Amino acid sequence: MKSTVQVFIGLLLVLHTTTAASGTVLYVTPTLETPCPAKPCHTLSQYAHNVSEYLTTDTTFVFLPGDHSLDTDFNISDISSLAIVGNTSSFPRLTSRVVC
Repeated sequence: MKSTVQVFIGLLLVLHTTTAASGTVLYVTPTLETPCPAKPCHTLSQYAHNVSEYLTTDTTFVFLPGDHSLDTDFNISDISSLAIVGNTSSFPRLTSRVVC
């Protein structure tokens, strides 16, 4: 019998695959030294400083494992679809607030 967490992760993977097919996938790394599976791959703070450059409709943030921090406000507006997923069984821990 599958646990609730396994089913939830499976649903996230389906959501990620669906969104990736029609939108932008942005990988979020905890540090610049962390290897990334694809580009673009930046820290959460780097995306926050350049929101207009990266965020479009149907954007998916894929958080890589590790502790993520945010050194500025992250204001998101005029986006009709935004998904935030982790690529492991645990979601990232944020050391600052994200305001959506």
